[in-house]
Amino acid sequence: MNVKNQLYKNKYLIPSTRFKGYDYSKPGYYFITICSYKRVSIFSEIIGIYKNNQIIDASVELSDIGEIIEKEWLKTAEIRKNIKLDQYVIMPNHVHGIIQITHQMNNDFKNYGAVETPWQGVSTQAVSMQNNFLRIKKSWKPNSISSIINQFKTACTKKFRQKYNSQNNVWQSRFHDRIIRNPEELNKIRKYIIDNPMKWSYDKNNPKNIL
Repeated sequence: MNVKNQLYKNKYLIPSTRFKGYDYSKPGYYFITICSYKRVSIFSEIIGIYKNNQIIDASVELSDIGEIIEKEWLKTAEIRKNIKLDQYVIMPNHVHGIIQITHQMNNDFKNYGAVETPWQGVSTQAVSMQNNFLRIKKSWKPNSISSIINQFKTACTKKFRQKYNSQNNVWQSRFHDRIIRNPEELNKIRKYIIDNPMKWSYDKNNPKNIL
């Protein structure tokens, strides 16, 4: 199986990515992709090293919001006893990461930063957004991938809005996940994540695409 073709045929354009009937709080490895709002490149900058017009190496330089994202991503494992983080990369307009759920837990984490009232103190125009957030939150299964990622996204948004006194969105509303089924697939996805900065020059969402 060509993992990259299977995963990226539509380049993260996902109406729904949940595998129907699957328990996403089960132990296992999960490959996560989260895109910035409207695919705007605000998370990082990719610095390429070229030789004979060919890219031979690339490094990631995080923006301020990228640093917030990295801090909150790492916190995901710090505040949950059943989570381990594997390979990840913060690209200009998306984040790739592998999360391992080591064992199931009975109770969700209740005190995660922005979960309480992420729009507290903003105008009344945001009340419906907050109500919608709370409605969706009730549907998240405790300690499931949806719960973990949505809490992570909300924490990043809250920190961003506090720092910049802004109500701008940070993320697309959905995210992509894949259940990693065997060690071979895990290693292929790890390599895909590691190689991602090298391929940014050819990404269709990169305004400096060299193709």
